[in-house]
Amino acid sequence: MTISTARSYEFNIGQIVRQGYLDAGLLNVNQTPASAQMQAGIDHLQRISSSSAVFGFIARETDFYVLTLQATVSAYSLPEYVVDVVGSAMFIDPTQVAQGVSSAEIPVDPIMRERWQTLGSKSSTDAAPSYYFVNRAEIPVEVKIWPVPGTAQDGGQIRFQVQKLRADARSSTATPDFERFWVDFLVYELAARLAIANSLSAERIVALQGKADRALKDAKSFGRQHGRQQFKLGYSNPWRGR
Repeated sequence: MTISTARSYEFNIGQIVRQGYLDAGLLNVNQTPASAQMQAGIDHLQRISSSSAVFGFIARETDFYVLTLQATVSAYSLPEYVVDVVGSAMFIDPTQVAQGVSSAEIPVDPIMRERWQTLGSKSSTDAAPSYYFVNRAEIPVEVKIWPVPGTAQDGGQIRFQVQKLRADARSSTATPDFERFWVDFLVYELAARLAIANSLSAERIVALQGKADRALKDAKSFGRQHGRQQFKLGYSNPWRGR
């Protein structure tokens, strides 16, 4: 038995769309999607890709974004691909930026809208940033920094952890912006949507959606950041609660 040594094969978007039609039973193995069918499949796949942002903080969707501060500017628009900012950010003093080192970073903590609303002096300045508020009502997403950067913070940087949209799934020859272990979910979810769009039987739709849901659960589990985990066991005893 010869085992392949290659590990580089990936399904492109066109192949995923064709497989979706095959699994839905709308094509047989000797057929390929017509131009209109391919376009409809790509449109469905784009919707699946865009909605994947609601799955949680998947490793490939979460990245760092470095923002350069300007004196007297407290509100900054983030790139259009950013849908949210998560966790603590880190401030790097402009002197450290100039030297190309970051040996003394300062945490910048997120606050909710209500906390931002009740800050008594929003114009406070000339101090290292302490808080940031993510204003998702703005398009693109905006972050507000407090205190306001002054001359001493001009040119400094804040490194945020951002959740970003996946790359567009519009070209049939491109590979989707998903790790390869997402392929089963993409195919089955696409097949279920195609089955609904083509008024196939409820039994087939339910079967395809069930496969998609199972594949999604597995992909989400493996796609999250992996780190150390701790388990805490609780148990009852006669002295508990005393």
